[in-house]
This record gives sequence, C-alpha cells and structure tokens, in this order.
Amino acid sequence: MQDSPLFFCTIPSRSASLFFYRKGLIDMTQKKITYTTLIKLSVSWLLVFFWMVVIFRFSAQNGDQSGGLSTIVLEYIATTFEIQVTPDNSSLLGFLVRKAAHLTVFYMLALFAFHAFWRTFSGTSSAVVTTLQKKSFRPTPSGLYALSLALCFLYASFDELHQYFIPGRTAAFRDILIDCLGSLLALVTIKICTMLIQNRSTLRQKK
Repeated sequence: MQDSPLFFCTIPSRSASLFFYRKGLIDMTQKKITYTTLIKLSVSWLLVFFWMVVIFRFSAQNGDQSGGLSTIVLEYIATTFEIQVTPDNSSLLGFLVRKAAHLTVFYMLALFAFHAFWRTFSGTSSAVVTTLQKKSFRPTPSGLYALSLALCFLYASFDELHQYFIPGRTAAFRDILIDCLGSLLALVTIKICTMLIQNRSTLRQKK
C-alpha cells in the first residue's frame, strides 16, 4: 500500500477517520465499520469542504478580477458556439454567464453534500451517530434532500455575505435564490437517477 503513488493522498482522510473515532462519532458496537468505510466517509466530506473552498476563492475575487474571468468565459463560449457578441447583447450575455456560474457551482455542491449525508446516515457507514450516541437521529430519504438543500442555502447566504466585503462586489438575495435553484436541480437529478435505477432493478427481479 505504501509503495503506491496514491498512498499519501489518503493521509488526510485517514486522519479524519481517526478523528471521528476518537471523538466518539463512530458507534462501533452497532454495526461493523471497516477502515475503508471510514476513509470513504472522510473523503466524501473532504469533497464538500474542498468545493466550498473553491466557491470561496471565486467570491474572494474583486470586481475587476471577477469581470475579467466572466469575459474570458464569455469569449470562449461565443467562439465555441459561434455566438456573435455585440455591444447591445454583451451585458446580457455577461449576466447570463455569471448566473450560470452560480447555478453550476452550487449544483456540484449539492451533489457532494447529498453524497456525504447519504454516506453518513444511510450508506455503508450508517453506524455514524451524533456525539451523544443517539442512533435514533437517522434522517429519512427525504430528510437527506432537506439537509443537503439546507447546507447549500446556508453556504449561499455566507457566500453573499462574504462578497459584500469584497471591493467591487455586491451581495444580492437574488443570487442566493439562483444558488438554491442550482442545488434543487442537482437534487432533482439525484432523485430521477435513483428512481430509474430502482425501476430497472424491479424489472430485473420480475424477469
């Protein structure tokens, strides 16, 4: 294992797994949890935090930097799809690019968040409980969607508050709604894929 070039990539997740165990977040008596399971659980949450950092870094750009990045993306899209950018439509297209970025980054955050919550409460690591070892705290499948959406909403609110203090940037409740829309789209995607997989499994069993 240590000879593998990927060995050092597992060190943060191993440390996080050990943290969960020492802090009493893992109830080893309720269900056998392998070391691999703990690593998967840790990695799923590391992905969430990593993507939050990505969003934070984008929000930390001042007005000129953010505008320049939007211009680069707009030019790339215009070239790829042969869209003519004129002084009349440049403002509208730039606005659409910025809002599409909001949708995209929070779409991804919702995917990562749902996967982390699922692995925590309903997946192979469902022996994870609260610090008080209250195993009864297990959200329903609908609760996983609600938790994911709530996390995205809270971070979207924090993100807008962060932008308020960045020169050349503003905070807008409209952007929070757009972020939540992107999160909802991700959760709807998950729901549809889950239903398709379940229907496919049912058809196979009938055969």
